[in-house]
Amino acid sequence: MKSWHVMVIIALAIFLAGCSQGEYTFRQGFEDMKKIDNRYDINFHKEKLNGTMVNLELVNDVLQDLESLQRKVQQKKGPEVQDVVGLLEARMEMIESQRYWILAKMIGPRGVTRDGFACSDAPYVREASLYYAQSWQHAIDAQRILDEILARNQATWEIIGTDQEKPDFYRSRLDYISDDVQFNAQNMLDACKIQI
Repeated sequence: MKSWHVMVIIALAIFLAGCSQGEYTFRQGFEDMKKIDNRYDINFHKEKLNGTMVNLELVNDVLQDLESLQRKVQQKKGPEVQDVVGLLEARMEMIESQRYWILAKMIGPRGVTRDGFACSDAPYVREASLYYAQSWQHAIDAQRILDEILARNQATWEIIGTDQEKPDFYRSRLDYISDDVQFNAQNMLDACKIQI
């Protein structure tokens, strides 16, 4: 009788050990994401708008790799899998935000109205404003997702960072983007009677 109990205990211990080894952790997910960063020489913690950013030519490839990793993670098991999926979603939002920031900047001075403009610049101002607005929205979404993960899972604090240790992306000047878009729209309406 005792040997039967010992066998059950051993079997249960093996089963539980197997289950715990099969759980995918947030740290593992972060390390898998970091491998993609390393492949493209980019850095989750160091990027911010109008600072260190992903090269525009790499954006599609990076996003494709992140989406592929996200699909693999969704097949994993464990209580932190959803947070890893969220981390990857936030990372993609960060990169999309950078993409639209760069596209807006490529339009040049004709895309903003702060230092003078002509009404004939309206198509450029409209396009730049749309890009800036998209950059702003993706940045807000990235920060919201990361904040939700940090609020939900204290184990992520050391990995993502909190307070002054948060990724530099949190220091992107999103208020300037919002102000520029509003300023562009108001200037075009006031001076040119054009809605953008």
